Amino acid sequence: MTHGLKALWDQTGDLWQERALYGKVGAAFCSTSTPHGGQEMTIWSLLLPMMHHGMLICPPGDGDPSYFAAASPYGATQLSGPDSERGMGDEEEQSAIFLGRRVAEVARQLSPAPAVR
Repeated sequence: MTHGLKALWDQTGDLWQERALYGKVGAAFCSTSTPHGGQEMTIWSLLLPMMHHGMLICPPGDGDPSYFAAASPYGATQLSGPDSERGMGDEEEQSAIFLGRRVAEVARQLSPAPAVR
């Protein structure tokens, strides 16, 4: 995890005390410059503070059709290249979209139904 993001999580003590993130849905994604650049370890480092807050982790697992080509079972990943010259590949984009839709669907299923008036 980047220093800036770690600093942001380190400032969430008040949220933790208030249990403000408890039960919220969380997921992680990352981009690295090289193919074995630590994508899965980076994603795990992003998930740890979410778990500490009691968030519900929503990984893509192997439900994503692009899983074997461009994804991790822990979160979406992207390979940017050594100089960050590479954009999102089609399978990487599909993986990110799949993860976003999965998080939205799980959050929708967990949210209480609106009161009928």
